[in-house]
Amino acid sequence: MNALSMAPFGLLALPLLSGAVLAGIEPRRVAVGRAISALSFLLQLLLAATLVAKQLHDAPVAVRVAAGVLLVLDRLSAWMILAAAAIALTAFCYDAAAGQRWSARVASLLHIQLFLAVAGYLVADLASLWLCTEASLLLALLPAYRAARRVRPTDGPTFLTVKIAATLAGALALACIYLTTGTFDLASLAGIAPTVAAGDAALLHGAQVGLLVVLVLTAAGMPLLMWAPRSHAALPASSLLLCVVQCGLAIYVLLRLYTLVFPCVAAGPCAAPGLALPLGLATLMTAVLGAFGVERLRSMAACLLIMMLGLTLIAAGNFRAGGLAVAVFYLMHLTLTGAALLLAADLVMRSKPEPLAAPRRRAAWSIASLAGASAIGLPPSSGFVGLIALLQASVADALPVWTLLSSSTLVALAALLKRANVVPRAADSDLRNGGPQPLQLAVAGALLVALAMLSIAAAPALDFARATAQQLLDRRAYLESVAGVR
Repeated sequence: MNALSMAPFGLLALPLLSGAVLAGIEPRRVAVGRAISALSFLLQLLLAATLVAKQLHDAPVAVRVAAGVLLVLDRLSAWMILAAAAIALTAFCYDAAAGQRWSARVASLLHIQLFLAVAGYLVADLASLWLCTEASLLLALLPAYRAARRVRPTDGPTFLTVKIAATLAGALALACIYLTTGTFDLASLAGIAPTVAAGDAALLHGAQVGLLVVLVLTAAGMPLLMWAPRSHAALPASSLLLCVVQCGLAIYVLLRLYTLVFPCVAAGPCAAPGLALPLGLATLMTAVLGAFGVERLRSMAACLLIMMLGLTLIAAGNFRAGGLAVAVFYLMHLTLTGAALLLAADLVMRSKPEPLAAPRRRAAWSIASLAGASAIGLPPSSGFVGLIALLQASVADALPVWTLLSSSTLVALAALLKRANVVPRAADSDLRNGGPQPLQLAVAGALLVALAMLSIAAAPALDFARATAQQLLDRRAYLESVAGVR
């Protein structure tokens, strides 16, 4: 029995069953729904922590759960499962602390989203991985789409058009991969992709490029909703935190594909990984300029989240060991910082428009300021550690990377200072619920404590990231684990 033997019954079945039960609970039975949801999230977090501890010194492990369905666990997938479980528990606690705003239906959606994320981190075939990613994004965007249509009718069709176009582009890339290789199995693709005939190589490289672009758009899909400036005010915090899980899942797919199936080191120079650096730089500059132009704090939080996404893409670069280690570290930083930013922005937005001397409002602004400082990489935050590690790993592309990183940090800092002097209007606040609750402030504060712990434990965290990067590049270990169950 290996570490993954509990996954089909715990990591997958538990959130799925909990989501189904919560969907059928009557709205007035709030206490029962909260108890079921809290127990499920706690058990899920415990199982995920057990898997991370198990994978610290183990090779990847695989298990067959049904005919043709394989699950594979390694360091990266175990860590991403733990991060998703922690974010889901944070979202539940934040919504539950809001009192009457808690809804069993919203909690049910969060459980299903967690199930899809865990399934995506474990499945070993490209088709299932893509389906989990698309379904996860759809569930994350559904409340946002409804809010966009309700607040501004023209936003809904535009939003839906962009989503359909990205989905069709991804499906076309998958079809091209299948036409040239004849399989979706990741282990089989890893052996077939480098040996594709010369006549099909151009089609396969085009599919790689298209899939890379679609994955970047998928990762930024939920934060990009903030172009609908009034619609996100109606979203619950759990829906906002789903975008952090979605970003992590899309980046996981990108790292998995371009180290296992389309590796630069093993297959020679390839088109798609070469685009990762310019895509990351473009994402970074777009997000920074967007942060300087927005007015609402939630929109700025979304822009800073996309900025960290761009830094992660820059770190991945050409998918070699040094950059991959920084990318894994940035995933840890992005998860905690993004969640803290979005919760702090929600707290400020739902505060009464009183002077900043009000204790709860001052606490909310403090959390938002500290999370923003961590996002742009001010010392001594974990973002600063990540920036230094990124600069050290970018010696080959020193001039463009160092120049854009320095300028983007300064612009983001100016945007943060500019926004700190603006008191939200009454229209930006939710006055019906009396502003942020003390327990909500405590949940957001706990994320800041976790960020501080990541900064203090930066050295062991970077060691874990380096070991994870080495395991990602060790294709033989992954292939042997799959071959062992076949």
